[in-house]
Amino acid sequence: MPRRLSPIDAGARIGYALHMLTRASIYTQSPQSADEPASRDAPAQPKHDDRNPHAVALGRLGAIRGGQARTRKLTPAQRSDIARRAAAARWSTPLDARGRPVTRRPARGAKRKHEFTVQGRKIVGTRAQVEGALRKVVPERIERHFVEVKGVRFPVKQALACAFGLRRNDFDGARARAVLLKMGLEVGTLRPEGSGPPPSGGVRPRFPRARGLPRPERVEAYSEDGEPAAQVQAIEVPPIVLPWSPWHCWLALREDERGGASIRLPAGRPGVYEVRAEGQDIRLTIGRTSDLRARVKYQLVMGSGGSHPARKPIMENEDLGRVFIRWAMTDRPATAEEALHLDHVRRHGRLPKYTQRT
Repeated sequence: MPRRLSPIDAGARIGYALHMLTRASIYTQSPQSADEPASRDAPAQPKHDDRNPHAVALGRLGAIRGGQARTRKLTPAQRSDIARRAAAARWSTPLDARGRPVTRRPARGAKRKHEFTVQGRKIVGTRAQVEGALRKVVPERIERHFVEVKGVRFPVKQALACAFGLRRNDFDGARARAVLLKMGLEVGTLRPEGSGPPPSGGVRPRFPRARGLPRPERVEAYSEDGEPAAQVQAIEVPPIVLPWSPWHCWLALREDERGGASIRLPAGRPGVYEVRAEGQDIRLTIGRTSDLRARVKYQLVMGSGGSHPARKPIMENEDLGRVFIRWAMTDRPATAEEALHLDHVRRHGRLPKYTQRT
């Protein structure tokens, strides 16, 4: 069965074929009829060649044979690497340490679309669009609100108008500030000279107590320029109770339930799970899932349906006969996982051995 080429290898081979056809068309003289007169616009001028035609023929014959001989000595991996580097050089694609093309990705959330309305006109834009539009724009004088893009500050109205082609009379500075802030850009406010310090204490009570309800601990914080910076509210989260299952051996979970293992995991139920070695309190991995049966039995233990990232290091470095797993169902798996990680760090000084956190 012939080997299937990757898009880069196929593109490199097509480019090489086109290059050779172009060279052939350059060095091959098209036959011209004796009766056909020469072009008046570009009169033909014979080129004087001092080279020995026999030496030229011999050299060309040797170059063809040498090139084919060198090609036959190359391995498939070497040919693929040469084609990959040729394609990267042709399209100016940077290569990583392993010689593979590097994909330039935008910043996280830069291409996320945001929708807003100006004078009844619906506009959809991204943060990358604003940054690209202001790349070669000279910033104007800042009166009050500004947005910082790539280390340069612009008035918020100028930034929004240049990015989306709007008229500045159609919106005010507060509207532009809200839109740019929603896109994730750094928006600030200049403090007027002589305005004095912010209110004493930096915070003041807000949201008076409703009738019959306790007063919430909510305050409004102020930044250095006196503008509201954030709203803080203290809430009480009920504790999470985890009904842990008994510890089960890794090898016992590999047996089929119909074969007599009689270990049934909850199917389609969210929860958390832990893996540890026998006689050790430190965990090998702690995770969460929306389906305990699919994640623990099939992905982690069996390695099917998308292998778990901790499966391979556990199987390579641990004695599976001494590895045990347990799980617990909960409606808040993300919160439970975070609490288990924090407790593990507090007791052992680090995360579980095979837990990958980004």
